[in-house]
Amino acid sequence: MLKKSTERILVMATLAEIRRNFIKLSGRHDLETELGLDNGANAFINAGIRLLNRLTSDTIHARAYELDSDDQSCFWSDLHPDILTHAALQRLEVSYRNTQGANDWLTAILNDLNELDKEWIEEATANLDAMEG
Repeated sequence: MLKKSTERILVMATLAEIRRNFIKLSGRHDLETELGLDNGANAFINAGIRLLNRLTSDTIHARAYELDSDDQSCFWSDLHPDILTHAALQRLEVSYRNTQGANDWLTAILNDLNELDKEWIEEATANLDAMEG
């Protein structure tokens, strides 16, 4: 019988990589310079980190810090860059005062976080079972 692996694959996306994906998905090319430097996108990414920290304060004990250098990464960019990008896009919709768009992104993020909660519980249970022998 095959046992499901609970090991995480580290993606380790940097701020610059998250920004490129955010720009691509949002279509807001004005938030990055022609040289690929920040022109406002980082503010939405860091707002996304703060959002995820608030949403997961009960389940994640380590807080992800905001990023200020293109080569930096954090918990969210390392393990779940897609969720971080979605959180940044949600914050962009909030800035547009687009309630429906913001709510749609928030629903997607909450669904992803719910799946992560299930994975974390499964991992904790597997580790507990392994310790008990």
